[in-house]
Amino acid sequence: MARFADLRAQVKAEKRRETISPEEKGIRALLLPSMFVAMADGALEQSELDAIAEGLPFLGATGVLTPILRTLHDDIQHGDPAELIADAAERLADSARETAIELALRVAMADGEFDVEEQGTLRAIAKNFGIGMGEYAALVTRITEEQEAGNHG
Repeated sequence: MARFADLRAQVKAEKRRETISPEEKGIRALLLPSMFVAMADGALEQSELDAIAEGLPFLGATGVLTPILRTLHDDIQHGDPAELIADAAERLADSARETAIELALRVAMADGEFDVEEQGTLRAIAKNFGIGMGEYAALVTRITEEQEAGNHG
């Protein structure tokens, strides 16, 4: 019975993907790393969703953020992670990939912890996005310092 539900969800997701505009595909690609990280520890927390909304406030104001996040959640649960990440990497320019990783780092740190699952997930996505480990480490350091300064400032 669970297999039928998974199959039905996959068919539904595929139909949704066929009707998505190029602009929405770009937004989804930008948000994908954040959703992977938010779901990495098995719990999608409100602080993580808030961090996504704060990172892209124009989307929350237009009302499109919540449906996009729901669709991404379903895609991640029922899709092929490698295929989703490869598609996102292909859609985004280099600067947008870095922006996506920065947002995902903020999401990962939103609950006050950057746990092992989140770190591993984000490192793998950064690698697939063509971001070198030195550049990734520099991003982690910068975002960590910004988060700490924001908490103490």
